[in-house]
Amino acid sequence: FELDSLEAVAESALAAFGRVDILFNNGGISTRALAENTDFSVDEKIMKIDYLSYVKLTKLVLPQMIERRSGHIVNMSSLAGKLGSPMRSAYSGAKFALIGHFDSLRLELARYDIHVTNICPGSVQTEVDKNALTSTGNSFGIEDPGRNNAPI
Repeated sequence: FELDSLEAVAESALAAFGRVDILFNNGGISTRALAENTDFSVDEKIMKIDYLSYVKLTKLVLPQMIERRSGHIVNMSSLAGKLGSPMRSAYSGAKFALIGHFDSLRLELARYDIHVTNICPGSVQTEVDKNALTSTGNSFGIEDPGRNNAPI
């Protein structure tokens, strides 16, 4: 995944619709590894996908929102961005960064009547656990026992 690919995405949306009223940033990848054992490349990949992609895409559509003095940026974050948990340090770090950045951006954009919302769900029934990265960047491949709200 390259952040530069998001330029074409933003251009395509603006060409198709003329403007972006609501930007919904939703995408990410998690980890299932102890921080002490995790390759830095895994931390970097998580930050690129879970944090920097949201920032980049927002910056690409923000000028037209500011010009119109209207818009809403919605970010799918995670409860892990409010409360860390073991085996998810890179994921949690990216989500903490996301919340901090966009909470600050909300205050900056209020003067333009542009709204920013961070959604922070807890456990969800998706494949995020199976697709989580191990310390070496491989797919974890296992469903978390608590995913279906079952006792762990």
